[in-house]
Amino acid sequence: MGRFFWLLLAVFLAACNLPSKDISPAPTPGVDTVATAVAGKLTAVAGETESVPAAPPTSQPVQTSAPQTTDLRVVYVKAGNLWLWAGSAPLQLTHSGLDARPKIAADGQVIAFLRSGELWTVNADGSNEHLLVSRADLAKFPHSGDGSPEVSQFVFAPGGRAVYFNTTMTGENFSVPQYNLAKVNLDQPAVELLLESDAGDAIIFAPDGSKMALVQPEKINIVNADGSGFKTLFTFKM
Repeated sequence: MGRFFWLLLAVFLAACNLPSKDISPAPTPGVDTVATAVAGKLTAVAGETESVPAAPPTSQPVQTSAPQTTDLRVVYVKAGNLWLWAGSAPLQLTHSGLDARPKIAADGQVIAFLRSGELWTVNADGSNEHLLVSRADLAKFPHSGDGSPEVSQFVFAPGGRAVYFNTTMTGENFSVPQYNLAKVNLDQPAVELLLESDAGDAIIFAPDGSKMALVQPEKINIVNADGSGFKTLFTFKM
């Protein structure tokens, strides 16, 4: 019995002399600890990334922005004067203070516009401003009613330099459309009357320029570009 007691005591003392091991749960890291760990990981990953070799030098200059060019041209009226925008600073074309309703030719080089009831043109650079169809030209057309003749609707023929127009008789408190049709060419400015009456107000060309529709309040007519082949296509009640 005594020997057994001393044997148990020796085993207990031996166990007490073994190195201790902490088995308590590790503390939960705080926000700062987690942030530092993440930042450290990101830094390590960045440091492990292989560097990209630089592009070899070239003798060609590097273009940092697209060139400011455009095929679009916009003509507008400001305070009775014509202005042209073509992708850069606007250019003032006329200075009368009386101009209205500009239209651009198909080649973009000439602008037609109204001034005091007459038809004028000016180049896209502001040069060669001149009268194309005068009141004296308009007075030669047959007309009905009192008043003074003025250009009403006008359009450039597609792809060409001919301007088609009609007239109206205007007074102090009235305007009477004449429903005629005339033509003038920018290169040969002799006015040609194609239809004396019953043509139409609005002038709408076919894309190929061979025919046009002439619109009145109660019908639509069509005619060839030379004034031939006139016929009424539709009639309707207002």
